[in-house]
Amino acid sequence: MTGARLLSQAIAEGDGISVLVEVADGTGARTAQEQGAEGLVVRRPTAGLRESTRLPLLAFGRPSEAGDVDALVLDVAEHGDLLGEAVDAAQARGLECVIRVRDEDELEEVLELVDPEILLLSAEDADDGQDHLERLLELLPDIPAGKLAIAELAGASRSDVLELERAGVDAVIYLPLDFFWTVRRALTQWNPALMLFVETEIWPNLLGECYRRGIPTVMVSGRLSARSYPRYENFRSFFRQVLRQFAAIGMQTGEDAARIVRLGADEKKVSVVGSLKLAGTVPQLARFAQVPRHGKKIVIAGSTHAGEERILLASLASLRSRFPELSMVLAPRHPERFAEVEELLRRSGFSYCRRSLTEEPRLFEKDILLLDTVGELCEFFALGDVAFVGGSLVDIGGHNILEPARAGRAIVFGPYMTNLPALAGEFKAKGAAMEVADGAALSAALANLLSDDDKRLSMGRLALTVSLQGEAAVKRNYALAARYLSDGLESATAVA
Repeated sequence: MTGARLLSQAIAEGDGISVLVEVADGTGARTAQEQGAEGLVVRRPTAGLRESTRLPLLAFGRPSEAGDVDALVLDVAEHGDLLGEAVDAAQARGLECVIRVRDEDELEEVLELVDPEILLLSAEDADDGQDHLERLLELLPDIPAGKLAIAELAGASRSDVLELERAGVDAVIYLPLDFFWTVRRALTQWNPALMLFVETEIWPNLLGECYRRGIPTVMVSGRLSARSYPRYENFRSFFRQVLRQFAAIGMQTGEDAARIVRLGADEKKVSVVGSLKLAGTVPQLARFAQVPRHGKKIVIAGSTHAGEERILLASLASLRSRFPELSMVLAPRHPERFAEVEELLRRSGFSYCRRSLTEEPRLFEKDILLLDTVGELCEFFALGDVAFVGGSLVDIGGHNILEPARAGRAIVFGPYMTNLPALAGEFKAKGAAMEVADGAALSAALANLLSDDDKRLSMGRLALTVSLQGEAAVKRNYALAARYLSDGLESATAVA
């Protein structure tokens, strides 16, 4: 396997999973077939390749060059604004399309141009395996509900997969592509007592085959946003048939439940169980407990995007006359923007240091700490006085509000929290967070919280309380799934 690793090499270890192998010619195709591959990927179809194998073929390239294949991998970097035309041309030939993207910008471009069913997330230009993981971890939250995302991991190891899944389970397996031949083999190998579908993972062939085999299927922590609903409604007759195959459907909110019933789910099978995203642990301070703060108040700006750093720096500048001890931790969402943000800091007039180059006792000596590492943001939230949720002052949709909440910190976010609107609304309604419209309102909110210790600490306690309500949601989701097993959830397989 080389460039088009649609599934990581770890799949070759077995687990009854569909393995797709890249080949160059008929000889490679026959060898792959003999070794148990269930699909082939080719850069350019060669004459006679179809005659060399009975396996499904996926090909890179243009529709006119595809030849006799079953699916086409289209690269947004290659097709650009003509991607929609390429998809139409491929579908006119009866080909399924897999759209390859490398970063958030390409993903956004793809979603503006077409409505793909399958996305291939690629990190081929990263320097090493760990960077691949970081890149894919950044992309995964931005995949719309109901889309099949395939991670392209060059040289991935089993430990990589474990880190991606973060699953404390007995085994980590790969879900097959949703083709009937792969689904049948996988279910025969797994023989699960129950299939759990997390959020809105609706895989028609997998769901249908479970239904035919009498394997109960339960959706837990289901979510169907107002933004996504119109796309599903276009295929209401199809989804009505698919949704009726669920044994039970547990949705995050009443609004989610109402939408999925309108889409065709059996109302008697639908209940509200809450969001599993609310489940989590409180960050530990032990690692940074002895780091000197030099008497500073600290604002933690997490997961920021282009355009937000300038607003945050302007806000910091406006507040420093009133709060000369004020400092900021600035954590860009995407590692590839670290250098860009550092250049912005260099021109800002503020003193700053980079986390990756700074020893822990000196973290807060400068005006700004650039958090140019991955995986430490939760711990830094626990060190701050006020937290800002990035991706919310620009139209990104907002990021994780629960991390600062579990740290018990006062939270401020912008008007664009469309990724989790119900959760953001709950935090606002309960006084556990503040929404601001723009940079001026951000400065005013920060001044309000920094000048009133009681208000700031009370808001932090409320945020922690709201975040810990997730334990009840976990119990409700567990109870829903456990109805369909006589011995608990030990035999369940989860689709997340």
